[in-house]
Amino acid sequence: MRTGAGRHHDEVDAAVAAARSAFDHGPWPRLSLAERADYLRRLIDGIEARRDQVLQLQIDEMGATLKFAVENFNSLRPGLERMVADAETIVLREVRDGVVGKVVVLREPVGVVAGVTPWNSPVAVELPKILPSLLMGCPIVIKPAPESLERVT
Repeated sequence: MRTGAGRHHDEVDAAVAAARSAFDHGPWPRLSLAERADYLRRLIDGIEARRDQVLQLQIDEMGATLKFAVENFNSLRPGLERMVADAETIVLREVRDGVVGKVVVLREPVGVVAGVTPWNSPVAVELPKILPSLLMGCPIVIKPAPESLERVT
């Protein structure tokens, strides 16, 4: 077993490979925007069902006040709904005039996304990276700050 940075590189490589495999072979990028939005709403349902645990986790992770954690928590569903509304305005297939005739512009999922997040308020800063990436059909690998993990492990 490798230690230190080498082990972390192996973990990153494995995470990216798994995300790429999911992108290339899994159903997610081929789902419609509405289907992906429905799955993400169910994710938020699951988070909301664990409200007390999620709030306590934010308090433990970063020493947040309950009021701050509640405000972050209460923004999750409205944030997702705003992202869905914004995504629904994107024209995914468009025919345009090109130099030599008509061209088709497709806006499709492009691949794996990477997200690096700070220590403060991990739930509130990770979901705004995770949700739009998944909403648009792209798997995401998140690298949280180690400080946000040390408090809860």
